[in-house]
Amino acid sequence: MPSITGQPNLRADVCAGILTDALTISSNAAAIPGLVNPALDSFIVNQFEGNGGVFSYNTRQHLASVRFDHHFDANNHVNSRYNYGHDLEESPDVQSLTGFSSGSLLHGFNHTLQLSWLHLLSARTQNEARVQWTYNSFNVIPNEPAEPGLNIAGFANLGPNAFLPNFEILRRYEFVDNVSMIRGHHSMRFGGYELLRGDHNEAHVYFSGRFVFASLPGGFIFPCL
Repeated sequence: MPSITGQPNLRADVCAGILTDALTISSNAAAIPGLVNPALDSFIVNQFEGNGGVFSYNTRQHLASVRFDHHFDANNHVNSRYNYGHDLEESPDVQSLTGFSSGSLLHGFNHTLQLSWLHLLSARTQNEARVQWTYNSFNVIPNEPAEPGLNIAGFANLGPNAFLPNFEILRRYEFVDNVSMIRGHHSMRFGGYELLRGDHNEAHVYFSGRFVFASLPGGFIFPCL
């Protein structure tokens, strides 16, 4: 094989053998003095072999809703409603170059409780009071939370995502009170509304470390290239 760097020419079979030993597992690597072959590390090899393949994508979703209405008397009506949601998705982000160790688990909870009271003060005046509470939790958990990330362009993305795990909790408290009045030919409505929100977001960015390898010219592997 002709050299473009001024190095001695090599036969094609010799050059192919050097590349095979440098880039794959080969018992002949020891016969080439000074050859650095990190691919012989069994841990690295197992990462590529164990992370590839087809992985199941399981999704489970549970939804529930309960409502209660009660008339205390002709002037007082109360209703309440509770909604529940639970979502679990396993490895939705594992793709052709994304290994299982770089995938994640999505886990979400949602709770909503609402209470309302309608009170007739008179035939021409009524008051409506409403309270609502919402709790939403959304967590993204890596399949392998402890090991460092390893990205090799064009080959594989292994280890946890750089921005995972991520935990988010959203709370909402809503208070409403409205008064409706009818006086002669006029209808009036006024009231108050208050919304309190709390958002907690936690992301462990680059906590486990990350190694990123981009494409390199052939000369970095062997001067003949």
